[in-house]
Amino acid sequence: MVKVAALGLDAAEFGFIERLLARGELPHLAELRARALECRLENVVTYRSELPWSLFATGRRADDLGYWGTVAFDPATYRAVVAGALDAAPFWARPDLRSLVFDVPHTVLRPDVAGVQITAWGAHSPEYPRASMPQGLLTSIDDRFGPHPAFANDSDPGWYSPEYLANLTASLQAGARRRIEILEWLLEKDDSFDFVLATMSEPHSGGHHLWHGADAGHPLAGTPSAAVAAAHLVDLYRTLDECVGRFVSLAGPETTVVVFALHGMQTNGNDLPSLVLLPELLHRRHVGRAALRDPDPARWRASGMQPIVPDESEQWIAYMASRFADTLAARVRNVAKQVLPHGVMHAARRALGRPDPRLGPLVTAIPAEDRREPSALGLGARDPDYQIVWRYRRHWPSMPAFALPSFSDGHVRVNVRGREHDGIVDPADFAAACDAVVELVAACRDPRTGEPVLADAVRMRTSPHDDGPAADLVLTWAGAADAFEHPHLGTIGPFPFCRTGEHSPDGFALVAGPGITRRDLGVRSAYDLPPTLLTLLERPPDHSLTGHALPVAVSGVAS
Repeated sequence: MVKVAALGLDAAEFGFIERLLARGELPHLAELRARALECRLENVVTYRSELPWSLFATGRRADDLGYWGTVAFDPATYRAVVAGALDAAPFWARPDLRSLVFDVPHTVLRPDVAGVQITAWGAHSPEYPRASMPQGLLTSIDDRFGPHPAFANDSDPGWYSPEYLANLTASLQAGARRRIEILEWLLEKDDSFDFVLATMSEPHSGGHHLWHGADAGHPLAGTPSAAVAAAHLVDLYRTLDECVGRFVSLAGPETTVVVFALHGMQTNGNDLPSLVLLPELLHRRHVGRAALRDPDPARWRASGMQPIVPDESEQWIAYMASRFADTLAARVRNVAKQVLPHGVMHAARRALGRPDPRLGPLVTAIPAEDRREPSALGLGARDPDYQIVWRYRRHWPSMPAFALPSFSDGHVRVNVRGREHDGIVDPADFAAACDAVVELVAACRDPRTGEPVLADAVRMRTSPHDDGPAADLVLTWAGAADAFEHPHLGTIGPFPFCRTGEHSPDGFALVAGPGITRRDLGVRSAYDLPPTLLTLLERPPDHSLTGHALPVAVSGVAS
């Protein structure tokens, strides 16, 4: 019986892996690569943080699915929400295929999948509740092994706190080893699966917070925490390599093993421009005043334009909230923060029953298994109130265009009459309104380099009533700016970087097993991975799949 075991290394960066391979740091990946069919995977550029796992699971394009990620926008109410994973049949939903699917992001429990399914044990941003099929299996796993210690504890932007980085890395390493132990236990109970698919979230979580230690050209490479981050990132990838070795051994010599990443990691040039600088720029242009209080630009320039590093004990969101003064109450609160000692402010927050905004250990409670029926499961619509861009929402109805919540590039929505409830842009002027936004942003420069901050502007629809994502415009950024300088609106920023790593659209795949010989296929589409896995399983790929199978050999016969 043909068997395939696939392990997704979520957002593992192959360039960084190659650096460690050259130093002899990753022996298990080196052994696998030496006998594997290898290729680089090229994924979508726009929505590259939101879409890869949904596109992988379904094997279909976003416009075919009608799904562009987890952020949805209601033009009747101006509410932008995080709506959760897409409920669609994955490519492994076949009656002739028995699967063990463990902790794959953006997947949902499906009754048309034969076998075992476990969601959100430890995945980064799973976008679905902690659940399992058969029901109760996740509870048994938690009781026997415990949950992933970093689950829901890996999102605070704490790159400037060595204590936070140490706590996070230790939790990620413990979680990585624990998930392999869970797979061993599951396969000891039942080894009859045709297809095993599991994901390791640790390079994703670690890359977001440790990447200033990986890139010598990172704007934060000279900050005190960079050397700490570099050591932690190497340790994390060593643990990842150890887990790959255990996974290959667990699969056995007669099983075809696929180790892959759908996207990678690179220096973060998105978070600040998309979530802070862009909405503030549009606000100043259309509302006529600042919502964010900038540091003194003259003093910043005189100091050599060094990156802003918050106090180690302070949360990034608390720092940014302290600069936000768009209402009278916010102005009064910010004055108090500047005048009163920190201890007094923390005591006042506790007296009001509000959480302490200081950055500390990983303490978020991990929920138990959700035992509702699959038809009732779903995350529901959640306000992205943890994003600074969300604080501008009260102005959206009165603005010609506004920035939406995003997890990658800048997303802009035009306020169109007849589409939005309070739309002010005539539909005939839609293209001109998009042009005006592009012109506004294109005029901005990075104060450090003098170079434009805008790399590209992608029009997501030609007419305001065309189908597509919530955004009308997707803006991609050049470099990693922490401030914008506009010729008329002045300097916006600088503000501290949020996360230090963001996603690149570049992944990889290593395929090794019976009948497969070492070969480098160069760059292939990430859409090619689902039909390749079905081909390895000797199941004909569905014609609805977007990609084409790689030229693998199955049972000695080339596909």
